[in-house]
Amino acid sequence: MEGMAPAKSPPTAGKEPALTDPDDRLHLIVPSGQRQRPRQQRAHDTKAKILKAAARSFSIDGYAATDGYAATSLNDIIAEAASTKGAVYFHFDSKEAIARELINHWLTALRQTRQSTDESAIPAIEQLAAFFSGSAR
Repeated sequence: MEGMAPAKSPPTAGKEPALTDPDDRLHLIVPSGQRQRPRQQRAHDTKAKILKAAARSFSIDGYAATDGYAATSLNDIIAEAASTKGAVYFHFDSKEAIARELINHWLTALRQTRQSTDESAIPAIEQLAAFFSGSAR
């Protein structure tokens, strides 16, 4: 409408504007390549403790419907690990992320075991036994 002044932005004199999108400004604060600090040994130990607790909690000891992944809550893992919810969420986004990492560890171990048995000069039946023995470890 004619004759009306344009709307003014709220005054920000003396105030820093709110950082509503910090990702766009991150490059101004931290040079690229330095966005993540190397983790301390304590953080590695905590993550390993969480993974071990989750593996124990996900394992199916019996055939009851109350065993395994579906029956395990994040709180069960936290209690088993004697950890905190904050520590779990620092390392993992969800219970599914924990399970994915456990599966990836298992697949890596299987590949390494297979590779070491494939490279050996022992008969196939002994390679098979070595593979299953290595997998069990």
